[in-house]
Amino acid sequence: MKTEMLRNLEVEKDVFVSNNNLTHVFRLSGHLCSTDALWLKETLRSFEYSETILLDLSNVVKTDLIAVNAVATGHKKHTLRVVMPASPEAAEIFYLTKFTQILNLIPSLPVVHENEVYA
Repeated sequence: MKTEMLRNLEVEKDVFVSNNNLTHVFRLSGHLCSTDALWLKETLRSFEYSETILLDLSNVVKTDLIAVNAVATGHKKHTLRVVMPASPEAAEIFYLTKFTQILNLIPSLPVVHENEVYA
């Protein structure tokens, strides 16, 4: 797992292989601001269409509409699964957008240990 510190956001990145398919996991913690969301949008666009992206937003405590829309439009046609923020304030922003209509939301992320395949 690789950790990056952005402006207001900590990003843990991991990759898992299951049935010859790649799943890129991003665990975000902190404030998802517009600047960091643009970085995330460009990062998501760098992956192949056949790859799956999982965004764990459960530790995002604050965000805004511009940031959420940037993330929602960054995935192109990937399979994108999202764990919604646990923070009611951050989750409300996501529900105010069309984000919930275009993404595959999942209630929680299973615990994955190092060297374990995400299924």
